[in-house]
Amino acid sequence: GNADVDYVRQLPPHKAFHIIRDPRDIVISAYYSHRYSHATDGWPELTQYRELLKSMTEEEGLLEEIRFRSRSFKHLESWDFDNPDIHEIRFEEFVKADAKTLIGAFDFLGLLDNSDYNFGKRTKGIYREFAAFLRANTPVSIPRSLLGDTMSVPDFFAITWRNRFAAKSRGRKEDTANVRSHYRKGQSGEWSDVFTSEHKDLFKSLYPGLVPRLGYEDDDNW
Repeated sequence: GNADVDYVRQLPPHKAFHIIRDPRDIVISAYYSHRYSHATDGWPELTQYRELLKSMTEEEGLLEEIRFRSRSFKHLESWDFDNPDIHEIRFEEFVKADAKTLIGAFDFLGLLDNSDYNFGKRTKGIYREFAAFLRANTPVSIPRSLLGDTMSVPDFFAITWRNRFAAKSRGRKEDTANVRSHYRKGQSGEWSDVFTSEHKDLFKSLYPGLVPRLGYEDDDNW
């Protein structure tokens, strides 16, 4: 899915970051996720849709996924990219330099403490790690207010390192796909190897101008 600008406009004053991705790659990623790996908890409709995809060839399934993306692509089409309170990030830039990109986003949100690192901050970082462990493994929850509103840059790097693609995929390289994993491949541009002329024609007919609007092509002649 994608953020709905009409919903965002109803929120109280805030700052946020918004990640966009080449919608053609979204189709590829969503197809494999919906067919194999996305959890169905809280989304019972996915079970029926998954069975539909399994009954189709990959080429047919991708055509169906292009149609299925109408709601999220409508949100992309109508998104306000000029909102000064929302930091825009391209997914393609993020996967190339995730820590650098996220530092820019978190700094924009005012969540990073850029002052000198000291023993007190290290202790606070350990406390935050312990609180995260408790939340994940026990019914005990430490109020977030006790953790403070910012984190040090070293602690931030530690979190991004633990959540890198290789860690999430259990050591698999980014150019090695596992279609049954939610962390399938970790690379962009796969649509160009997968889309047939039929996929391209259907995409352009349903979402004219979307790809160039997002800056991924100069026009719809791709």
